[in-house]
Amino acid sequence: MQEFKERLSFSFSLLKNKKLWIPDIILVLITLILTFLLVYINNLSHIFNINSFDLIKAEFTKIMNNTPDLIKLMITSLIAILISLLAGISLIATKYTLIKETIANKKFKLKEIIKQSKKFIPGLIKLKICIIILYLIPLLIVGYLAFFKSLELISTLIIILLFLFYSLAFLFIDPILFYGEKRTFKILKQSYLIFKKTPKKTIIILIILGIISLLGISLISLYSYIKEDLTPQLTSTFLIYTFITFHFILRLLITVGTSLTKDIFIFKNYNDIKDLILKNP
Repeated sequence: MQEFKERLSFSFSLLKNKKLWIPDIILVLITLILTFLLVYINNLSHIFNINSFDLIKAEFTKIMNNTPDLIKLMITSLIAILISLLAGISLIATKYTLIKETIANKKFKLKEIIKQSKKFIPGLIKLKICIIILYLIPLLIVGYLAFFKSLELISTLIIILLFLFYSLAFLFIDPILFYGEKRTFKILKQSYLIFKKTPKKTIIILIILGIISLLGISLISLYSYIKEDLTPQLTSTFLIYTFITFHFILRLLITVGTSLTKDIFIFKNYNDIKDLILKNP
């Protein structure tokens, strides 16, 4: 367990590097801006003031029955999704390249990292599509079986076990790609080989990643509870908006910090074991 403690400690220590935070924060801001524009262009801001689900459903039904509004919503949503996907994949490639170079303790300029990360984008897209297909096909098959009540419990159990297996078998696909392997199926094979050779260690890594996620969720939940308790006691509009802004920033930092820690931890583990595992198939 000592090796995992050291790698986890190393992962937390790298959070001091401000450059590593940039891609995720930019992605969150892009998502917020696109959401705001989508809501503003389609005149949907009033929906956030509606507390009843039935009223919200009625508003969307009204849009569905109005062809021009429906077309505008579909086109703007499609554009927002495309921009989000393109920006997301580029920023993820930049983040992973940053993590790899930082772990190697190399000095770099952000412009060089962005340029270097571009060569990984096609491979990253192919890899993500492949993973989606691998999840989707059995999910559709098991989903069909779930329609039969006698197979509902078995179908649920199969899905849980399948997702657990995929999480373990494909845990290292991202670092494998960014450490030089470009062939998608070879990436999947190498990741599975690591799991096959070191099942206990891979399970421990996945458990630690789960604990990190739970810690992040718990911190957000705790602060949200405090926010709900304190907000009604604030009488000044300035204090309310200040508190909401602080809540947003803190939530952003916790979310990004949790995601970043997990990514660094995966890359660090792969960096430490890759030569030992893959050079002795």
